[in-house]
Amino acid sequence: MVSYIAFITDEPGGFAVVFPDLPGCCSVGDSFDHAVEMAHEALSLYADAVQAGGRTLPPPRRLATLQATPPDWIEPGYVPVAITLRS
Repeated sequence: MVSYIAFITDEPGGFAVVFPDLPGCCSVGDSFDHAVEMAHEALSLYADAVQAGGRTLPPPRRLATLQATPPDWIEPGYVPVAITLRS
């Protein structure tokens, strides 16, 4: 099984989820737990779309790598969560 790091943050009206290794893969949830559930769904749908297009997913970066060189948009308050791609 492969896991990707998602960053979750509390936003007005809910919780936002973004995957720094997967451009365009994002989601939202009403609560933190709901955001984690939705992150699993977003990752699965993203993987299906990539594979249907004949491509492969990029390799996930480790949390330490993401923390050492965070994307420009990462701000304090984002919580990293490992999301496992469900088969």
